[in-house]
Amino acid sequence: MKLSQEQLDKFIETFQIKAKSVVLIKKKGKVTVVINSVIVFDVNKELVKDFI
Repeated sequence: MKLSQEQLDKFIETFQIKAKSVVLIKKKGKVTVVINSVIVFDVNKELVKDFI
């Protein structure tokens, strides 16, 4: 799921990062975060629940 501009702005502010695009890929209990087309990390769904 690609974040909308509003979600992207909130994600950038929340996690204090620079990004042009963020994609969240849900897998069972984890979410893979892809920033600017690079897979960055897997996190628990709770960490990004505001963006899913």
